Amino acid sequence: MLGRLVLIAFQVVIAWRLMSEIPRLLDALPFAIPSNFTIFAYALVFAVVVWLVGMLGALVLKDVPRPSIATLVFAIAGAAAFAALAVVPDIRIAIERVITIQTLLYPLIGAVIGYAIKR
Repeated sequence: MLGRLVLIAFQVVIAWRLMSEIPRLLDALPFAIPSNFTIFAYALVFAVVVWLVGMLGALVLKDVPRPSIATLVFAIAGAAAFAALAVVPDIRIAIERVITIQTLLYPLIGAVIGYAIKR
């Protein structure tokens, strides 16, 4: 249990620290991503980073199982679902009445929750 909590903390910290590098990664793509869909590109990158950190965590941490491809799919689905929440103005406003949260934090939270659900 402690290993999974440490893994979740590592996933959030590493993905959040790499967030500043994502625009360069998206600029290197051979096609342009419309500005409306940028948050979904972030969601995909966050899900992959969370999954890769989970792979490394399984090697290093005790009692942490190795994630499968299905775990990656769950992380992508969770990140995309939470990114969709950030796109809908009424939902975003309702959430921001309760807690102030950055828009790019939505897909990161979704990726971690999707990863944890599959585990």
